[in-house]
Amino acid sequence: MTFLTISICLSDLPKEKIKEFGSDRKKWIDLTCVKRRQVGKDGDTHFICVKQTKEEREAKAPVIYVGRAKEYEPSTAPEKSVQNTLVEQQNDGLPF
Repeated sequence: MTFLTISICLSDLPKEKIKEFGSDRKKWIDLTCVKRRQVGKDGDTHFICVKQTKEEREAKAPVIYVGRAKEYEPSTAPEKSVQNTLVEQQNDGLPF
């Protein structure tokens, strides 16, 4: 399973793109995560931008970049338990 760690600059989020929904009026913004063609200098594999409407895309409006992401796969190797490690140390043939 592959994960993305994401960093977003909240200061760069355009206020006019933030919407309020529900009775509690929580604030939301639509973002897009895109895989980069080449890995960035900091190891970034994706970039995050504010989602554009069809009209904005057709008008070639500038993309608002707000973040980046790195792809990673967590270790799948089973971790040794403390008990197994102690047993291995006792059976290593050393006198101490």
